[in-house]
Amino acid sequence: MSTRPLLKRLPTVWGLAVAWLLAGCGVYSPYGAQTSGASTFSVEDFEPAHPLVSATAAQSLSEALRDRVQRQSTLRLMDQGELTFSARVVQWEV
Repeated sequence: MSTRPLLKRLPTVWGLAVAWLLAGCGVYSPYGAQTSGASTFSVEDFEPAHPLVSATAAQSLSEALRDRVQRQSTLRLMDQGELTFSARVVQWEV
């Protein structure tokens, strides 16, 4: 019995298996994040909790996160999104 016919079908079998797995894993993003069906997000201003962190630096980090999520996902920025990011800057090295 030859294994050649099986080897010819192997890419198709793997393709179907991968498609089935991705369909069963929720919402897929090419950047590796799953949004679990959410369509909106919000980012609270980061809290500067270290003496070397200025309020301006913490705000810049918050804005950078907002920009990145908007660029790399289909999520829309809202005041109170389904997904909320918040953070405290507890360490800062210059």
